[in-house]
Amino acid sequence: MSRTRAVTSALHILFFLSGAAALGYQLVWSKMFSTGLGHEMPAVLANICAFMAGMALGAAFIDRWIPRSVHAGLWLCGLELAIGAWATLASFLIPRANDMAMQLIGLAPGAVKHWLIAFLVPAIVLLPATAAMGATLPAMEKFLSGLAPNDSSLGSIYGANTFGAVAGTLLMPFVLMPNLGFSKSCWLLAMVNGAVAITAAVFWKTSNKLDRNADRAAERSVQQSSARTIPEHADSALRVPMSQRRIAVTLFLTGLLGIGCETVGVRVLAQVLENTVYTYGAVLAVFLLGTATGAAAYHRWWQHAEPRRLLARLLWALCATCLFSIVVLARAKMIYDFARQLGDTSPTVLAAEFLTAGAVFALPTFFMGAAFSHLAQLARAQRGRIGDVLAFNTVGAALAPVICSVALVPLIGAKWTLTAIAIAYAALALGLPQLKFGFVAVAFLLLTLNVSLRIVDMPPGGKVVSFREGIMASVAVIEDADKHRTLRVDNRFQMGGTAAGDAEYRQAHLPLLLHRAPTRALFLGLGTGISFGAASLYPELKADGVELVPEVIEAMPFFEPQNFSPARQPNLKLHLADARRFARARDQLPGYDVIIADVFHPYRDGAGALYTREHFKAIRGQLDPQGLFCQWLPLHQIDTQTLRTVVKTFLAEFSSAEAWLLRFNVDVPVIALIGTTTSQSWSSDWFERRLGESALAAELKRLALGDSVRFFGHFLADPEDLRTFADGAPLNTDDNQRVTFMAPRVAYQRDAKPYASLLALLDVSKARHLRALHLSSPGEEEFAMRTSKYVLARNIYLRGLIHDAEGRGDEAVAAYIESARLSPDFTSGYAQCLSIASVTASSNPTRAKEILHKLVEAQPERPVARELLNRLFPK
Repeated sequence: MSRTRAVTSALHILFFLSGAAALGYQLVWSKMFSTGLGHEMPAVLANICAFMAGMALGAAFIDRWIPRSVHAGLWLCGLELAIGAWATLASFLIPRANDMAMQLIGLAPGAVKHWLIAFLVPAIVLLPATAAMGATLPAMEKFLSGLAPNDSSLGSIYGANTFGAVAGTLLMPFVLMPNLGFSKSCWLLAMVNGAVAITAAVFWKTSNKLDRNADRAAERSVQQSSARTIPEHADSALRVPMSQRRIAVTLFLTGLLGIGCETVGVRVLAQVLENTVYTYGAVLAVFLLGTATGAAAYHRWWQHAEPRRLLARLLWALCATCLFSIVVLARAKMIYDFARQLGDTSPTVLAAEFLTAGAVFALPTFFMGAAFSHLAQLARAQRGRIGDVLAFNTVGAALAPVICSVALVPLIGAKWTLTAIAIAYAALALGLPQLKFGFVAVAFLLLTLNVSLRIVDMPPGGKVVSFREGIMASVAVIEDADKHRTLRVDNRFQMGGTAAGDAEYRQAHLPLLLHRAPTRALFLGLGTGISFGAASLYPELKADGVELVPEVIEAMPFFEPQNFSPARQPNLKLHLADARRFARARDQLPGYDVIIADVFHPYRDGAGALYTREHFKAIRGQLDPQGLFCQWLPLHQIDTQTLRTVVKTFLAEFSSAEAWLLRFNVDVPVIALIGTTTSQSWSSDWFERRLGESALAAELKRLALGDSVRFFGHFLADPEDLRTFADGAPLNTDDNQRVTFMAPRVAYQRDAKPYASLLALLDVSKARHLRALHLSSPGEEEFAMRTSKYVLARNIYLRGLIHDAEGRGDEAVAAYIESARLSPDFTSGYAQCLSIASVTASSNPTRAKEILHKLVEAQPERPVARELLNRLFPK
C-alpha cells in the first residue's frame, strides 16, 4: 500500500508539472500572437478559441487510442514530448505566422475575414501541441488507473493538474517572461515537458517492480471496462441514472457558463484593479485555484453522495454563488481600496488584487471544480473514457468569450449577463432532486436587483454623461462641476478631456510644425479626438486616425466642438484598428510625412508592445523621405528605469532622436521623442514663415506658441543627451517586452513623484542647444543664443516647480527669479513670483517685498513687478 501511495503521489506531481507547462504556454503564446494579430477583440478571442479548439480535438480523438493500463504511461510520455518539441518549434514559427497573418488580414478587413484568419493562423500553427495537451488529462487518468486502480478519482487528477496551472499562471508573468522573454520561456517549459515525459517512461518501465498487482489490475480493468471502469467501492457512481447525452450537454454548458463567468467578471474587475500584466495573472490564478480546490475537495467526498443529488446541489450552489458574486462585484471597489491599505509595494498591491479577485471568484470556482470532476466521473462510468466529454466541456469554454463578451455584455450589460449565467445553472438543475436549494438562489437573485456594476469614480459635483459597456472595455464620459468633460476607459484610464484641451492641441501642433510641409499624417490613438481634430486646421494636410476601442470613437461627439468634429472633417479619416497592425500594413498605406503616437498608458497590459523596436522599425518604414515620427510619453506614469529602456529602444531605430516638452509643468509632465529619417534644419523665422497670418497662427498664439523662440523653447534633449541617459539600458523587443513588466511599478505607488523621470532628463540635458537647433544659416547665432537662454531659464523654472512640490518654497522662489533674470522671453518664472507676492502680501509682507524687489532687479526693463510693489506697499 505504501508503494502504491508513493506512486500515486509521484504521478500527481507529474500532473502538476504538466498543468503548469500547459497554462504557461497559453499565456506566452497569447502574448506572442498579439504582436501580429493585434489587440482587437476578434484577434484576442480567436486566439483563445484556437487554443481550446486544438485541445478539444486532442481530447476527443487521441483518447480513443490510449489503453486503460500502465501502457498509457507511454502515451503520456509521447504526448509530453510532442508538446515540448512543437512548442520549441512554434517559438520560431509564430513571428513568421504573424507576418503572414498581417498581410492576409490587411488594412480594413471585414469582421468575418478578420475572425477567420485570426482563428485559423494560431489554430494551425499550434495544433500539434494543443491537440497533445488536450489528450494529456485522459492519458493521466488511464495511467493512474493502471498503476493504482483504487486511487484513480478524476477529482484528484484534475485538481493536481489545475494546481499546476495556478503555478504556471504565477510563474509566467512574475518570473519567466520578465527575465527570459517569450521564446526562452517556451524553451524552458519544453524542458519541463521533457522531464515529465522521461519520468512517465520510467514509471511505465518499472511499474511491475513498484506494484506487482498493477498488470493484473490493468487486465481486469480492460476485461470489465463495459461494466466496471472504476473501483469496486464506487458502485453507486456506476449506476448513473442520467443519459450520456444529458451528461455531455451539461458538461458543454458548464464549460461555457464557467468561462463566461470568468470573462465577464474580469471585465467588471477591470474598472477596479490596476489592469497591468500582473493583474490578469493574479485574477486567473485565483480562478484556477478555486477550481483546483473544488476538484480536490470532491476527491475526498464524492463517493459518499448519490450522483443525482450531488449534481443538483452543485448546480444550485453555482447558481447561488454566481449571484452572490454580482453583489460582491458591486462592492469590489470598496474591497480593493480597503486591501490597498496594505501598502504600495508590488507584493502588497498584488495581494490586494488577489484578495479582491478571491472575494468575487472563490465560491463559484470552488463549485465549478467540483461539478466538472463529478460530471467527468459520471461520464467515465458510462463510457469508459473521458476524452469525448472533456472535448464538449472545452468547446463550451471556447465559445464562452464570444457569447458572453461579444454578444451579451454590449446588449444587456455585465450585471444581467452574469445573472443569465446564474439562471442557466439553475435551469440545468431542473429535473434533478434537491429543488429546495432553489429558494437560496432566489434569495440571492433578489439581492442583485438593486446593485449596479457600472463602477465610475466621480469628481465632486460630477455626473456620468455617457456609459457604454462594449466588447473590449467600459467607456464613460464624465462631466465635472465646471462642465468639463473627461473620457474614461474601464474607469482606471483617463483618455483626455476638455479641461486639458490645450495640451491635447499641442500634441498635434508640435510635431506637425516641426515638419517643413506635411501633406499626410497618421495619428495612432485618438481618445477624445481633440488632438486628431486639430489636424483639420492644416488645409493641405490629410490625416488618418487609428483607434482600438469602438466605444471611444462613439464617444467623440461628446467632446465637440473642442475636437472639431473629426468624423465630419473631409481631410480626416477614422480607422477602427490595432495601432501595431495598422502601422505594419506597409504595402497598403500611402506613406506619411508625420506619424504621431498618442500618450499611451505604459503600464496597461498590452501597451508595452507599442514601445518595441519592431514597432518603431515598422513606423520608420511608413515614413516618407524627410518624414518625422513623434512618440508622446507620460513621464508621470513612467519611472526612470522604464523610460531609459524606451529611449534606448527608440534610439535603436531613430539614431538622431530628440526630446521635446509638451508643457512646462511637473505635475503631469509629458515629452515627445522625435525621430526623423533624415537630418532636419530650421531657421530663426521658421514658425513665422510657416504660418504667416493664417487662422492657425492665431490659434497657436492662444496656446503660447506664438513665435519661433517660444516654439523651439520646448526643446529638451539632443541625441547625445538621450544616449547618455539611456546608456546601459536593455532594449524592448517583441520577444522580450520589458516595458510591459517594468512599467506597472509606477501604477502601484500612489505617492510616487510624478516629476522623477523629468528630473533625470534635466540632469543629463547639456547646454548644446546652439547645435541642436539645426539652424540652416551660421549667421543666426543671435537667435540661437536667445533660444538657448530661454531653454536654460525654462529648466531652472522647472526645478523651481519641483522645489515647490517638495515644500521648499524659498528655493523655488530663487529659481523663479533666476529664470526671469536669464531670459526676458521666458515669462513663467516672472509670473509665478508675481502670484506668490500677491498671495503672501497680507500674511507675510516682508517676504512679498523681498520677492518683488529681486524681481525688479532681475528684469528692470519690465514694469509689472515695480507697479505691483508700489500698489501693495505704497510709500
